[in-house]
This record gives sequence, C-alpha cells and structure tokens, in this order.
Amino acid sequence: MKTRNYLLAFILITSLIMISSFASASVSVNISDNVPVIIAGTGEPAVFNLTITNDGESDSFEIYSLEGLSFEPKTFEAGGGVNNVEIKVYPSEYIIESRKSFNIFTFYLKGETSGTHEDKLRIRITDLKDAFEISVANIWPSDNEANVSIKSSQNITLDNVTIKLSSAFFSAERTLSFEPYGRTEMIIPLDKDKIKKLVVGRYILASELYYNDLKAKAEEIINYLEVSGTSVEKKTSGIIIRKTEIKKTNEGNTPVRGRIEVTKDIISRLFTSFSEDPASSERGAIFVNYAWEKELNPSESIVVSITTNYTLPFILIVLIIVVVIFARMATRTNLMLRKRVSFVRTKGGEFALKVRISAKAIKDIKNVRIVDRIPNGTKIYEKFEKAPDRIDESAGKLFWNIDRLNKGEERVYSYIIYSKLKIVGRFELPKATAMYEIDGKNEMVSSNTALFVSEITHIGE
Repeated sequence: MKTRNYLLAFILITSLIMISSFASASVSVNISDNVPVIIAGTGEPAVFNLTITNDGESDSFEIYSLEGLSFEPKTFEAGGGVNNVEIKVYPSEYIIESRKSFNIFTFYLKGETSGTHEDKLRIRITDLKDAFEISVANIWPSDNEANVSIKSSQNITLDNVTIKLSSAFFSAERTLSFEPYGRTEMIIPLDKDKIKKLVVGRYILASELYYNDLKAKAEEIINYLEVSGTSVEKKTSGIIIRKTEIKKTNEGNTPVRGRIEVTKDIISRLFTSFSEDPASSERGAIFVNYAWEKELNPSESIVVSITTNYTLPFILIVLIIVVVIFARMATRTNLMLRKRVSFVRTKGGEFALKVRISAKAIKDIKNVRIVDRIPNGTKIYEKFEKAPDRIDESAGKLFWNIDRLNKGEERVYSYIIYSKLKIVGRFELPKATAMYEIDGKNEMVSSNTALFVSEITHIGE
C-alpha cells in the first residue's frame, strides 16, 4: 500500500514539473543590459523595462523575489505577443545598508495560466559622494578663472543637485542637473587678492553635495603651479627736494630674495637720506652703491624711500650765478678804461707820481671824452707827452677828446702830479671817467681806483 502511494506521488510531482516546464516555455523575459543605479538614502527605486514575450494567451502575472526586493506594480497583465512593462524595484533597508556596489537578485514572474518564470536582475547601489567625479584644472598665478569639471559617474539621471565648492582660490555654489554619465563645466572667477599670498603647491577643494534630503562631502586636489618673478615700481618727484620710492614685489608664488640697489655719487650722497638703513654699501672712487634685501613671500614687497635735498647746494649755485651775472654786468663795457700810477724821483725831493690812463675800444665808438681829476694837495707838472685838450685848474680836472676809436684801438695818456706835502702810507687817486657814443646811445665808464703805498716820508723844500 505504501509503495503504491509513493508511486502516485512521484507521478503527480513529475506531471506538475512537466506542466510547469511546458507553461514556462511559453513566456520569456528580456532585461536591458543597462544596470540601474540607486543613490543610498534617497528611497528612490531602480527602474527596469521588461520585455515580456507571451507565446500563449493573455495572462495575469505576479512579480516577486525572496531576497528583500519589493516591486511596483506587483501584478500586471501581459497579452499574447510582446509586452513592454516598466517595473520599479525597491531594495530593502538591509540591502541598502550593506552598500554592495553591485548586486544580483533572483526574481519570479508567476502567471495564472502561464506558470512561473525565474530570472535575474542587477542593481548598483552607491553613495551620493561616489556618484560624481569632481576635478579642477591646474591653476597658474596669471589665471583669472578656475575650470571645474563635474561628471556623473553613474547610469542615473539626477535633477536639482546643489554643489558647494570651497578652496583657497575661490568659493562657488551651483544647482545642476545630470544625465547618466553627463558632464558639466563650471567657470569660476578666482579671488586674486587671496592668490597673491599663496605659495606653490597642492591645495584642498572641499565639496558639499545636496540632493533631496541627502548631504555628502568630498575632497579633491588643486595643483597650484610654480611661477617666479618680481616687478619693480619706481616713483620720482620733486626737483630741489627729490624723492624717489622704489618698490619691488614678488609676483610669483614661490618665496624669493628681494634686492634693491641704488648708486649715488660722492657729492649727492652727502645730501641723501633713506627710509631705512641699507643692508650694505660699497664705496668706490666716485660712486657709492647701496643695497637693501628682504625675503619676500608671494605678493610681499620691499619698499625704500630715498630723499636727496639739494636746497643748500641750490642756494650756493644761485648765489654764484648772481655774483657772476653782476660781475659781468659790472665789467661789461664797450670801452676799457684803466688807470695806473708809478713813483717819480725828482731833483728837489718832492713827492711825485706818474699817472697813465689807457682807453681801449671793445667796439667801434665815437665822441669819446676822458675826464680825470687830480687829488687835493697835488699839482700838475706842465710838461706832457700829449697835453690834455683842456685843463680846469680850479676843479683839478683834465680832459681828452677823441673823435673815434675803432674796435681794438687803444689810446694812452699820461701826466705827472707832485706835492710838497708829507705823504706816508696809502695814497688813493680818484677814478677817471669816460663818456662815449655807440649805436646812437651815450654811455659812460669808470676806471679802476689807482693806489700808491709809501713807507717813506718826503719833505718838500
């Protein structure tokens, strides 16, 4: 009896398997090769497009899994032929928390008359921070903008993703949408004031990602490339008090040794002062070289102010020029009139001097009249080499008239004066004068003062 029951059970099970296999053979399922992606924590499903080929008649199907998946819809109708059905798959929290980047699940498609079909589906689960690849192009000190590339690394469409970027070079915030594997370029202005103080090297780009209620953080590297160089700015103002400011700035992004050199001659250095003492000075025969040095970080400067005060030498030069001008004005004449005296010995022992007057024309002149006056207490010796044209004895004056003197022509007149008085020490004779006409104008010139110094007493008889 038991043997018969076992035989009947075996025949029944075999029949069911054959019927199920026959039924299953009438339904086939095709799943796209694109693996859907789920961002952990969003609660969003993985979406599949199932192509169901039903070789039989229209049937009602139930889809389910024994591995922690739920489906939407759970049931659907599939008529005879090819049917396209969109299925949303929700993994359980346990599957999400396991964070397996790639998962294969078994599911079942059970028809009321078509039997049960078993198949596999694949789902990729990732964190928000791993859904994007962020990179920054190398930055140079001369750049004004940074090029930031943001790429979706997954086969998923993401709308309204807010991205906040922060670094030593810039800060920015954008809200973007991404197609599967889509890429977006962000052009961000650089903070030039910050860059000036940065040293070459690697810097961190901090990223904050916001999608739905999720927040993620990530870090990338920014390469700040090396550039060296300095700029020199020189400002000069003033003439008498001359001020010069020299500024040397590190325009690169590596520390450099800033050096300013100034050369002064041995005269101007006496009137020069500096805003700070030079680090070194070298003296030559004529020039003195001064130098200042300082270690400069990026955007740092060394500034030296130099003041040369020419007030004192300027005053001296002006005085010299004034003296020269007045001297030239005083000596500027068209007729040079000179007067000289010499001692004359007499038989009677009187004090006697021979007076010589020379008149030399610098230019052509005419109507020349020379007047000389003898000192008080002296008399004129009446013998002359060339007698004056007129003698005014009461006034003690002698007159010579010359109709014309050509350029370079010179006339010399002389006479003797004597006195019986005692002459001791310094004896001064009056200046001779001359009046003449040139270019229709009358001019007058005086001679020098003639002096005689005697240390002997002359006694008249």
